[in-house]
Amino acid sequence: MGLNLVQYNYEKLISILPKDLVLMHYGDETHITPTSSKQSYIYFSIKKTGSF
Repeated sequence: MGLNLVQYNYEKLISILPKDLVLMHYGDETHITPTSSKQSYIYFSIKKTGSF
């Protein structure tokens, strides 16, 4: 039980982004854990356009 996990990349996010939201910036990071494992992350800045 709990929340469903959904993984997005740039292309997937752009394909589902509603027209009143604009992707302002995105980037990716690789975090090295204390046990030397790699964890990849992607982040997005999204802006709402139009009226609230």
